[in-house]
Amino acid sequence: MSSLRTRILIISSATVIGALALSGAAAYITVRANTMETIGQNLSAIAGANTLAIDKWVAAKAQAVKATAEEVEHGDPQGFVKHMGNADGFPITTVGWTDKSYFPPAAPRPRTTMRPRGPGIKRRSRRAR
Repeated sequence: MSSLRTRILIISSATVIGALALSGAAAYITVRANTMETIGQNLSAIAGANTLAIDKWVAAKAQAVKATAEEVEHGDPQGFVKHMGNADGFPITTVGWTDKSYFPPAAPRPRTTMRPRGPGIKRRSRRAR
């Protein structure tokens, strides 16, 4: 370290390395802050849109129940309750009247867990596995 050339080289290298480190840190902090702000704005927009969609869905279901409740007669002879269940996506519909009688839901159809097989697909036996 005795020569002037070595001292200048070390000082200039340290200055360049320090400037690059400072520049990189500043760029990282700026990009991270902008990214976090953008993520926050996107999440707020998505939450607002989902809230609006859920509100509309609930209002539509409430309107369907209200319209059906105004028209349904005791015993549901015209099948409005069944129609509401099929048309508006209610899996179980039950109507109750003030005299404590009610119209029970239809028995739900059992779901099948078996997949249909094509004509060329054969079932392997346990021994073949």
